[in-house]
Amino acid sequence: GVKTRVDPGNKSKLMQPLHRLREIRAQQDVTLRALSRKMHVPMREVRAQEDPSCDLPLTALYRWQQALRVPAAEILV
Repeated sequence: GVKTRVDPGNKSKLMQPLHRLREIRAQQDVTLRALSRKMHVPMREVRAQEDPSCDLPLTALYRWQQALRVPAAEILV
């Protein structure tokens, strides 16, 4: 499953983003549907994974990196 980071301390404090997937996808004008097809992952999972607070496993990160054709370092914050 997809995990999101939880701050055990102050719940009202905004979490720092873990990645820039949504931002990069928007810059490239790629739809969720297109990424879903390219990565062979359900659209709901793509949507959940692009949430900046989503703690992605490396396999998912590399799948995004290949689909968006950007260096993995550019994805990470």
